[in-house]
Amino acid sequence: MKQTVFAMIAAASLFIGAISCSQQPSAKDQTTVPAEFTISKEKLMECIRPNAMILAYPVILADAYVNEGSLACVSGAGKGSPEDLYFGLDKHVDAKTPPAFLWHTAEDTCVPVENSLYFALALSKEKIPFELHVFPEGSHGMSVCTKEVGTGDAYNGRWVEWSVRWLFKMFF
Repeated sequence: MKQTVFAMIAAASLFIGAISCSQQPSAKDQTTVPAEFTISKEKLMECIRPNAMILAYPVILADAYVNEGSLACVSGAGKGSPEDLYFGLDKHVDAKTPPAFLWHTAEDTCVPVENSLYFALALSKEKIPFELHVFPEGSHGMSVCTKEVGTGDAYNGRWVEWSVRWLFKMFF
């Protein structure tokens, strides 16, 4: 008897990890499959693509709103170079980009809120489902907004429950 397994995989990331989290679904042009694999590049990308993304104060842009230190860390290239600009992830959104839950604070001075806003705009243009929350106050790196992580903020901490509910809506 043949069984069908449905995978429900969500990739979640805070800050710089958003680069790899949100780039992976769009990295199809850069992926190579070792010759010993008996799977096509297309099938491999289909298998490893998450079904959803949760991105908190993500580093997305490689333009005027870039977090230069973060981008230099992952690209290893000079500012404005083609290699550096490749990491402008809002430019890589396509029909295969998974739905995204994004949250940010308007006061974030490390990663400007425009990173989430422009990514949401790119998702909207491609008709990719997304949910975006921008809290008016709060610094960068609030994580889950609890005292245990040093950023106790019940108001902003609502994102955790909201993201879980959003995942249920996406998956069930």
